[in-house]
Amino acid sequence: MNLDMQVYKIGTLARECGISPHLLRAWEKRYQLLAPIRGSGRQRLYTQDDLLLLRYLTRAIQNGARIGELAVLGRERLLIEARATESLAVPTLPPIRTEGVPTTRMDRHQEELVAAAKSVDGPRLQAALTQAEMELNLDTVVYDIIPRAMDQTGAACLSGTMGIAGEHLISNMVEQYLKNGLEKAHQSAKVAISKAKPVTICCCFPGEEHTIGLLTVAYALARQGWDVVFLGSSMPLPAMEESIQQTGAESIWLSVSDPVRYQKYRKELAVVAGRQKIRFLIGGQGISKTDNALNPAGCEFCVPCFHIPEDVQRLAGKAGSAGTA
Repeated sequence: MNLDMQVYKIGTLARECGISPHLLRAWEKRYQLLAPIRGSGRQRLYTQDDLLLLRYLTRAIQNGARIGELAVLGRERLLIEARATESLAVPTLPPIRTEGVPTTRMDRHQEELVAAAKSVDGPRLQAALTQAEMELNLDTVVYDIIPRAMDQTGAACLSGTMGIAGEHLISNMVEQYLKNGLEKAHQSAKVAISKAKPVTICCCFPGEEHTIGLLTVAYALARQGWDVVFLGSSMPLPAMEESIQQTGAESIWLSVSDPVRYQKYRKELAVVAGRQKIRFLIGGQGISKTDNALNPAGCEFCVPCFHIPEDVQRLAGKAGSAGTA
């Protein structure tokens, strides 16, 4: 049979993509992204395009995307991005680090966060975050418990054991928690450091909506004594460049999870970086470490197995010592 005519039953397609048949049917019904044909026995049969699209969706969700945000792009646009992503051979997410971490209590708090999300229980989720911080500390919650919980959330969504509402709830509440943590880190730094602090900017590529990883980086920078200007998601490059002039920033940290979006804006970003005499540090699952456009412009890339806060502290210290020379 010609590869273009290959078809899959629902169980085979779900197994190939690492998701449950129940979740696959839910996506098909809710978002109309799949286009099954009917076999002789009226059973659903899925095409090679369906397989390609589902692989792209599952990778994007593992990288922090939400199915609702992806679905609004429509099947044809997603297929274009899926084909482009396949050709880029993007590496999978590295495992969350656990070396030297006492896992018993952390696992308990992590499991409570995920359980609260599964039951779509906002008060329980808020109480779980508060309790974890009280029993441990803010650093442990930010650097260890939240990344582990979000990793488990992604796996639960793909297996069909957590619904879309639960994933949205925990993502939104964690994002707000990290913003509050960033403010606490700023306030602590103000008490500890009386002199003016170096300024850095944190923002996402245009069109990039996923901020949890970037907020964790911003928190680590603030704990290092930086004055962090957090501009958040989907920052147009002209506005980003204007913010550099307005704040006098010494460095800017950029996040991108989508390799297609990275390729779309990399050359324009190289022009901006060439004009600005500050450090540009780029991270996220969308980047290519070797880049003929951005490397000569002075941009630096955070490696795929980027450890927070260790690597942030190492790079931030280098940035702070560089000043604006």
